[in-house]
Amino acid sequence: MVKIKPELPGAHKKQAARPRKKKQVPVQQDKSLWRESIIPEDATINQTDAVKRYRLSKEKELKYLPFGKSIHPVPGKFACGKTYLFSEKQVERCAWIKYGGPEGFERMLEIKEASYNTDNGRRVFLRPTYYPPRRIPRDRTATPPPTAVAVPEPDLTLERQTSTPRLAAIRQEMLGRGEKWLWDAINAAIDRNFNSPWDFELKEPVGAERQPIVEAAVRSLAEYPRRPTSPPPADSQSFDNLQSVLSYAPVHGLETPDRRVSIEYAPGDMTFVSWNLSYTGEVHAALIKIMKEHGLVGWQHARWLVYDKYVACNIGGIVCWRSKSQEWLWCDSARFWLEPSRKDTASASQELASYLSGLETIGALNAEIIIL
Repeated sequence: MVKIKPELPGAHKKQAARPRKKKQVPVQQDKSLWRESIIPEDATINQTDAVKRYRLSKEKELKYLPFGKSIHPVPGKFACGKTYLFSEKQVERCAWIKYGGPEGFERMLEIKEASYNTDNGRRVFLRPTYYPPRRIPRDRTATPPPTAVAVPEPDLTLERQTSTPRLAAIRQEMLGRGEKWLWDAINAAIDRNFNSPWDFELKEPVGAERQPIVEAAVRSLAEYPRRPTSPPPADSQSFDNLQSVLSYAPVHGLETPDRRVSIEYAPGDMTFVSWNLSYTGEVHAALIKIMKEHGLVGWQHARWLVYDKYVACNIGGIVCWRSKSQEWLWCDSARFWLEPSRKDTASASQELASYLSGLETIGALNAEIIIL
């Protein structure tokens, strides 16, 4: 006779699921063995890029980092907003700590890039500027081809900027006029809008979407004075003096005890930023010395030095935004340094009056645009 073993209560219940293994965090190596960073001390990065490119969290890693502020037009609105600027070297250090040193961070980027490229086709994987993608190592055991031809890696940035025949033609036209700097500035302004923390619905404009934005820029930012192709006069006291003045130019977003950046708030949420009267007067005085020593040609060189510094200090420059009617608008709030016929945003001063008088003396006010 077969005995049937009585069924125990709960005998057929499923076994409890095993707890998930915690994700292993790479062990941080001795920081004293980390390589030196190649990022310049003065390099900055906005909060959006810091999060996206370095794979950090603004609530964790970026929370305690010091930052500056920069004001830019808000895409889609006739107003200005703030951009938070961090030291890119400090952001990189946070990424190294999070991912286990320089090698751990680079390994994380390679793993994520391989996965991203598999899922996203030709879309560009966002990397930090100072971490370009590595070449795939060649199998040195394989038989080399009869003739070795060096094939450059495709420039994905240029491919995105010239993604239609019309865009490629515009670029060639601008390069032919010596305006590569303007082409780069236009595309940088478009990319800033793509990375804007105020308009999350704005997708990366490529192809047919990017073309009308660039065409609007070409229409709005009509002919600039040509950049000089020759260097400024050598052994010039007046040019040395200007370079000295520009070396301590105030940067918007960095606190300065003497408040050399002037910020004015106007109706309609508009914000105007400029160097204050005191520092602008120093620049005008330096330009006057150059005009006295070198005349018109000297001023044509010097104005570009001032323009570039004004842009580099986050005071002004080329920006774009979308109007309420979804039209792309462009302006350059630093252009008055290049063309005296354009109104200066700074208030009138004795130095400015002397500067304009000097421009009239050397003939700089006789033409709207001066071509070298």
